[in-house]
Amino acid sequence: MIALAPRLAPFAALLGSLARFAGLLGSLLVAAGCGELELFVAADAAPPEDGRVCVPRTCQDLRVECGPVGDGCGGEMDCGSCEEGACGAVFAGLCPEAPACPLAPGEERLLGEISPRAEPIVLDTSPTHLAFFTAFPTGSSPGQSTLRHVSKCGGEVVEVADGRNGDTFGGGHTLDVFGRAYYFATTRFADGDTVWRGAPDTLEVGVLGGIPRPCTLAVDAARGRLLVARCEREEEAIVAVPLGGGPVETLVPGERTTRRRLVASDEAAWWVREEPPAIRRLSLGEPAAPVTLAEEEVPPLDLVVLGGQPWWLRPLPEGGRALVTLADGAPLVRAELPGEPEQLAAHGGGIFLVDAGGVTRVDALTGELRSLSDLPGDRIVVDADGIYVARFGGRDADDVVQPHSFWAIAHPD
Repeated sequence: MIALAPRLAPFAALLGSLARFAGLLGSLLVAAGCGELELFVAADAAPPEDGRVCVPRTCQDLRVECGPVGDGCGGEMDCGSCEEGACGAVFAGLCPEAPACPLAPGEERLLGEISPRAEPIVLDTSPTHLAFFTAFPTGSSPGQSTLRHVSKCGGEVVEVADGRNGDTFGGGHTLDVFGRAYYFATTRFADGDTVWRGAPDTLEVGVLGGIPRPCTLAVDAARGRLLVARCEREEEAIVAVPLGGGPVETLVPGERTTRRRLVASDEAAWWVREEPPAIRRLSLGEPAAPVTLAEEEVPPLDLVVLGGQPWWLRPLPEGGRALVTLADGAPLVRAELPGEPEQLAAHGGGIFLVDAGGVTRVDALTGELRSLSDLPGDRIVVDADGIYVARFGGRDADDVVQPHSFWAIAHPD
């Protein structure tokens, strides 16, 4: 369900305390619940006043069911425990639950399709949905970037929030799901750049603040904040946006990251630096300088973290890719990969990737490659319920326009 509320004047004060931005006309909020979505539109939001007060969030605000979580103002709250299973064993901040539409062994399920005009640039999952951000390809006419999702059972693709993007994201990783909330960013010519967060089923406005050129982000749940990499020239930095409002904190000034992925855990954040190319890590528990873990000749294409270790996708000069990790503090090529995958996903004891040849899993311990599906794809995300792939459309060999499609693939036995 999508409900529109055109007048949110009673929440202007709350908006001022939560956001640092000017002239946000037509501001958008998504509130993601269990199978129900509400979309709110706030008109003529006023810029915040000086002296903002941080408003501690609750477990319900953050759509979190269990475990310790930062309250967004520097404190910690206990969101309880689970009656069955371990908190976060399947999805961070949530108790385990059986999937509504489990995949049968060997099943490849078409979830939904969209027009091929705007490409899906990043995927993420909740217990009930596959969420994805679409943007017009780099070099195309300016258009809109849109956050959408589709049920894991399959069905209609729902437009959750329209960012009215006047620029392109260039493949930026601008979506992260924590608990049952979506965190994302938009890049806009007229109104400035904005970072958003999901909310529970209340009329709480979810703008976090104006951040110049947000190109990748990740939730730092332990401290109740959002980490955002800015990619604007001469304003490049990694900053922290409190979920309860308050000033934006610069963690790493002058850091030119790639528009790929920022990964956060309770202990650290990892990212790919563009110039000079390197894998970088920042400890989050206490003030510290970032550490270079590995230097590369060209920027890696993607980065994931598995078991506290970074894994990255290195393009090879002669074609193909190499999957690289660290061993005894030095880069180790775990596997050389045929084809040209662009993204990685980490789950269990393996690294997953997809390209024109299908879906492949690389064993993190042995480096063994295992083909899981011949279904070609371009984007991938993996969780305990399945392997989720976005397949780009466009014109086929007969010049017929094919839609972008989204698939769920069962985990192997």
